[in-house]
Amino acid sequence: MLTIRQVKLIHILLEHEHEVSSRDLAKLLDITTRTVRNDIKIITPIIDRHGAKLEAVASKGYKLLVADQALLKLFLAEADYYQTNSDAHIIPVEPADRVYYIILKLLSVNHYLKLIDLADELFISESTIKKDLKAVKAQLHPFRLALDKKPNYGVKISGQEEQRRYCLTHYTFSANQTNNELEKQELYNRIKDLFGTDITFQYFPISDEGLSNLVEQLFIMCLRIIEDQLVEQKKHNVLPAKNDFLYQTAQEIASALSRTLTITLPNTEVLYIRDLLLAAKLITYNQHDKDPATVSHYYNQADRQLAITLIEAADNQFGLNLLLDEHLVNGLALHLIPTIHRLMIGMPIYNPLLSDIKLKQPFAFDIGIYMIEKLSALINLSINEDEAAYLALHVAAALEKSKVKQNFKRCIVICPKGLASSYFIYYKLREKFDQELKIVDLITKQELKSYPMKDLNFVISVDYLEEELPIPILVINPIIGASDVDKIKRALSEDSRNVLNYTDPARTFFRKDFKEKEEVLDFLIAKLTEQGLVNRHFKEAIYQREIMSPTCFGNSVAIPHPIERLTDSTFLAICTLRNPIDWDGRRVQFICMLSVKKDDDQKLQEIFSFLVGVVEDLTLVEQLVNVNSYQDFTSLIEAKLTAIH
Repeated sequence: MLTIRQVKLIHILLEHEHEVSSRDLAKLLDITTRTVRNDIKIITPIIDRHGAKLEAVASKGYKLLVADQALLKLFLAEADYYQTNSDAHIIPVEPADRVYYIILKLLSVNHYLKLIDLADELFISESTIKKDLKAVKAQLHPFRLALDKKPNYGVKISGQEEQRRYCLTHYTFSANQTNNELEKQELYNRIKDLFGTDITFQYFPISDEGLSNLVEQLFIMCLRIIEDQLVEQKKHNVLPAKNDFLYQTAQEIASALSRTLTITLPNTEVLYIRDLLLAAKLITYNQHDKDPATVSHYYNQADRQLAITLIEAADNQFGLNLLLDEHLVNGLALHLIPTIHRLMIGMPIYNPLLSDIKLKQPFAFDIGIYMIEKLSALINLSINEDEAAYLALHVAAALEKSKVKQNFKRCIVICPKGLASSYFIYYKLREKFDQELKIVDLITKQELKSYPMKDLNFVISVDYLEEELPIPILVINPIIGASDVDKIKRALSEDSRNVLNYTDPARTFFRKDFKEKEEVLDFLIAKLTEQGLVNRHFKEAIYQREIMSPTCFGNSVAIPHPIERLTDSTFLAICTLRNPIDWDGRRVQFICMLSVKKDDDQKLQEIFSFLVGVVEDLTLVEQLVNVNSYQDFTSLIEAKLTAIH
C-alpha cells in the first residue's frame, strides 16, 4: 500500500493540468528531489493498474494522464480511507514523525523498551533507530528529561513526573498528535466543560489560549493520576497562604475534577495545578482602555521594571522608542510573569505561530530574539525561539501602532537664502505634501555638518551640496515649480526597499555545490572579509544568531544576519545552490546574508519587508535559484519591484 506522502503526491499531480517539476513536488511535500523520484518509481506501476498513467516530460516534470476517471477515483478513495482509518497510518515514515512517535511511545510506559522491538515496530534498522534516538534525546532535554539506556534491557525516559506531563502535553497536543480513543476524548470534553460552569476565574485573569493550554495540561494530569502516576511531595513544598488566590483557584479546580471524575487529588496535585496556573497565559487588557494603569494590580513593580529593562535594551540596540508605549510596557510585564514561571519549572512552550511570525514579522522577531537573550542572562535560564515569537507579537503591535502614527517620510530643508525664503519653502511643501511629508527642521549649510541623519528619508536643498550624505539629496528651486513638485513626488513614492542598492556582482554567487549550512556561511563570510566589509566579530555574531533561532524562513530561503550592527555599510551577499541543503530541519537553496550598518535600523525593516515578499513568492524563488548571472538576477528583482508598484 502507498504511504500518506505518496497518496498526497498523486493528489498534487491530479490537481495540476500541466507538468509539475520534481523540484516543485519536493517543495510541496518538503522532501528531496531524490525522494520524489523514488516515490514516482513506486507509484507508476500501481496507478497504471488503476486508470491512470504517469508521464515524465523532459525538462518539464511529471504529468498525470487519466484514462479511467471512475477507476482512479475509487482507488484514491480506498487509499484515503486506508490512511485515515487503518492502524497502518500511525506508523510514521519521515524521521521527524518517527521521533514524535518514539517519544510518545517511551512516555506511555515506565519500563525499558528494547531497540530491536522499536525498530521492528517502525520497519527500520537498528542503526536507524539509534540515529533517531539522538534526536529524541535532544528534544527531551528542554523538558529536563533524559534517555536511560541499559545494556540488554533497552531504553526508557527518566525524570520527574511533572516533566513527563509537560512533555506528554506538548507531544499529544502541540505536535498535532490525535487520539481517537473514545474514552479519552470523553474525558477531555468533561474537563473542558467544567470551565465556565463549575470553575470560574474570579480572581485570576486568563486568556482563551491560556485556558486551552490549561485544559490540555489537566487532561494529561488526570490520565496520569488514573494510571496511579502521582507528583511526589518535595521537601521545599510549602503550603501557600490562605489568601493566595492562585491556590484558592487550584483548590476550586481540584474539587471540581474530584466530583466530576471521581478521582482523589492529594495536596501535591493541588500544588501542581497552582504551578499550571502560574504558567498560564494571563489575559491582556484591552489596548483601548483609557487608563492602562488599571491592570497594574496584576503585577508588581519588579515585573514592570523587568519589562522596562528589556524594552530599553531593545530601544538602544535597534534605535527605537518603544518605551514610550505604555500598553507595550504593561502587556510585556503581564506576559513575563507566566513566561518566567514556565522557564523555572521546566515547561517549554510551543508557539503555533512561530513560522508565520518569523516570516511575516522578521524585524519584530529579531527584537524578540534580542529580548530573550537579555532575559536569559538576567535569570540564568535558557529560552527557546517559541518564547521569542510571543515577545515579538507584543513588539509587532507596538511597531504597527508607531507606523500608523508616522505614516510619512521625514526630511530637513536647507536654505541659505534667509528666513523668509525658508518659511516660503516650508509652507509651500506643507501645502503640497501635508499628509505625506514631515519637515523635521529648517537648517543652514553650516548646521548640516553636525546634523544627525538618523530617521530622515532625504534632504531638500535649494543649492547643490558638496557633502556626501547617507541619504538622498533633492535639489529644488527656491520658488517651487511643477518640476520640483514632481521630483519630490518621485522621492516620496520611491521604494527605498530596492535590495539591488545593497547588492554587488562581487557579492553574488550562483549555483554553488555546497552540502552543509556551515559551508555556505563560512564561504560568504570569507568573501566579505576579503572585501574588507566585516571584521573578525562578524562570523561569531552570524553563528550566534543561528543558535538563537535558525534564519530559514520557508520556501527554500534563508536570511542569515547578526543581531548586532557590526558594519559601516548596509549590504547583501547572495548565494544560490544547485541542490537544496538542510538548514536546521528546513530545505534551503537561496541564501541572502544581510548586514545593516550601525544606526540604520530603519533600513533593516525596509529590507526585511521586501525580502518577505520574495520569500512568499514561490515562483520568483524558483527562478532565482536557476539564474547564472548577476544581470539575470537583477532583472528578476526589478520585475518584482515593478509588480509591487
